[in-house]
Amino acid sequence: MHKKTILLKILLIISISLFTISLFKNISFPLLWNDESETAMMAKHVLAFGYPKIHDGKNMVYHFTNAVGMNKKYDANLNCTWTSYYFAAIGESLARGTDNLYAKTALLRIPFALLGLLGVLIFALGSINVFEDNNKKLLFLNLFFLFEFFSVPLLLHLKEARYYSVIVFLVAFLFFVYFKYIIFKKISFISYFLSTIVLLFFLFNTFYPAFFIFIATACAHQFFLFAAEALKAKNTIRPLFFGFAKKLSPLIASLLLMIPFMVFFRIFEISRSYHTHKTIDLASYFNNLHNIWKFFENYDFIYLALSMKIILLFFLAYFIKNKITFPINQKLQISNFLTLFLFVYMVIVARMPYFFQRYFIVLQPILIIILLLDGFSIFEYLKHYNQKEPTNKIKRIVPLSIIAIFAFGTINLIPVLNNHLYELFHQYKGPLDFVIPHIKENYTNPENLIIATNYEETSYMYYLGSKTIIGFVYNNLEEDLKEEPDIIIPRKAWGNNQMLKMFFKKNRYNKKTFPVFDYLFNNIPEMSYHLFETEFAQNDNEGLAVYTKKNSK
Repeated sequence: MHKKTILLKILLIISISLFTISLFKNISFPLLWNDESETAMMAKHVLAFGYPKIHDGKNMVYHFTNAVGMNKKYDANLNCTWTSYYFAAIGESLARGTDNLYAKTALLRIPFALLGLLGVLIFALGSINVFEDNNKKLLFLNLFFLFEFFSVPLLLHLKEARYYSVIVFLVAFLFFVYFKYIIFKKISFISYFLSTIVLLFFLFNTFYPAFFIFIATACAHQFFLFAAEALKAKNTIRPLFFGFAKKLSPLIASLLLMIPFMVFFRIFEISRSYHTHKTIDLASYFNNLHNIWKFFENYDFIYLALSMKIILLFFLAYFIKNKITFPINQKLQISNFLTLFLFVYMVIVARMPYFFQRYFIVLQPILIIILLLDGFSIFEYLKHYNQKEPTNKIKRIVPLSIIAIFAFGTINLIPVLNNHLYELFHQYKGPLDFVIPHIKENYTNPENLIIATNYEETSYMYYLGSKTIIGFVYNNLEEDLKEEPDIIIPRKAWGNNQMLKMFFKKNRYNKKTFPVFDYLFNNIPEMSYHLFETEFAQNDNEGLAVYTKKNSK
């Protein structure tokens, strides 16, 4: 084994280890925030009832204002498809073996983080066959995991007990299968057909916009390939058409198979309902596209990726001008497909009325693969055309430009990376990390308590087993107002506390203020809201206030 190979393998172990440590370190902190605890409660219901039931006899778990997402016959939650809830049941079944709050949290998050790690690895492995040389494969993997280590938003999303890592895994696996059959031709049609249908089934039942986006991209890609071959065909195109139909068959079959699920989950009704509550006009749509751009500008290497594309276009223009054949190698085939997917994904997902980074975080590893494949293609073209133009001057300028843009991007990411490193080695505490342990320690039977709060109500349900009322969408208000809560926790940032104030007229309460800042969320992976260290209140007005009913134990 050559020294270079040994060195690359050692570096790969280091780069994967750094990414893995960054993903799993301090995974138990903080306690589950609103969306994660909704997943945890649905996992509990899956284990208890076999499906994500809304009511469990004590609490109502439903984070939406629209009733169209309720299946009244089965009392089932249809606002989200269910793969992530069933997957979360793995962590929940393990978490039942401990009473420690943070051990429970870790056990719920670890399966999602493991799946996310596997998804990131599959993204890389799906493209690695473009290289025949093992050292180039190792170099590609090293660079990929180096770039991923810099992606703090991806790391934060992958460790959430939520569906984000499931999307990453399923999309990565779909690409892996698609490339194996369409580009590398290394698996049989039956393997391609069955694998695609199974993966698309789970993708629909995880995040159905990604299901439609993958099918749209693959169909467009196959049409372009078919059209290019048809234009070159000298005889009949019938064999080409049959080949085209064969490649599309698992995509069409998946669409047909999912029709009953589309009906059951009322995806078009629910989508219309969301757009009724918050309309998306042209300005909002372009604002969402702008937010995607700003995300990649602030937290990734979008300028480096664009530079690679521009350099490739210069190569193409030069080769056309000088009548040199431009080799469309496997690297460019995969890069072009991924670029098409990225474009289609952005155009479609930007129509979502409530827009968050979690909806497009799957694009991050895709962007890096595009960047790397284009980079390898550029350096191969520079080397291959050694005796012709581009001149030696261009050969110097191109690598130096790439290095300069990479350095600029890295410098831009250093503050975020430093904050993340601090977070990995210090325990972050949000409002829930103060109040939930306090309640657990001071009440003998917290499962008998009634807690009124206007946000993150499912966190109290999950950790304490308490009956929790009001919530942030007021979806059971008439019944909730009949209760007399033992504890009231008004979250200032969520505005209207009038409903909670009504309870003070019924009973007398003692106030306790915690030193933590009463922040919007316990924490959230959304970069514009994520806190990397505990934020303490500057005064009592900023602190988290908790009101306990007198003589309540």
